[in-house]
Amino acid sequence: TNQYADYIMLSTDPDTVYAKIESVISDTELLLENNYAGTTGTGLGYHTKFKPIIGPGGTITVESSLCLIESGTTNNTLTRITRDIDYCPLIFTVNAIISQRIANQTGYIGLTDDAITPTISAYFQFDGIDELIIKTVTQFSAQATDKETNTITLAQSTSSEHRYRLELAQEYAAFYVDDLLVSTHKNHIPSPYAYMNALAGWVNGIVPASTTTMSIDNIFIGNIDALQIITGLSSVPVLIGNTALLPVFTTTSD
Repeated sequence: TNQYADYIMLSTDPDTVYAKIESVISDTELLLENNYAGTTGTGLGYHTKFKPIIGPGGTITVESSLCLIESGTTNNTLTRITRDIDYCPLIFTVNAIISQRIANQTGYIGLTDDAITPTISAYFQFDGIDELIIKTVTQFSAQATDKETNTITLAQSTSSEHRYRLELAQEYAAFYVDDLLVSTHKNHIPSPYAYMNALAGWVNGIVPASTTTMSIDNIFIGNIDALQIITGLSSVPVLIGNTALLPVFTTTSD
């Protein structure tokens, strides 16, 4: 079933022409956000919840219920899936496995204002070669002074499946791994009215040694519309549970 904000295209056209659905009028009619850039005509079509952006050498496939996003080894390219959402409050959760960590290759899971050239963001970042290290990043603009980064040391490597959860509210961005709160950003976060996209995938630098796969088992997006009728509420997320049973994390910030 085609739904608002999903993407469609004719099966004979390239992935670059996926068109976003503005509204569904009836069982046989819908309105696109922009004019369709592909072939004029009729035929079989593809329908997806996430728009693929596939750089040279990269691939995106679905096998055994997993979405496999492969980076490829071409210099300065990006391969990712993305979906327009809305402005905060938002929740974005991804269960993912990252096959390896190598130099000159960076993975992302999170929210940005633009899928190609983001300047306002809140995301998990996977760079460097240490499989126990991830970063949580937020930024209000393209200026370096408007960016906040925390470095997290995991108890298990990113080649194991983890549940990455991001909660973006008006006053904070909270990052969870396997339902454990690992980082909270308050100083440099997206504007409350910045229109955000959910994305997951890769950016290649210069001469990555080999391709890396991000295997996504499931994705959850919560677009929460709320009416605040009183002020003075505490917005700090609180984790409730037996911490003795949870893995150990350490955090540094810059």
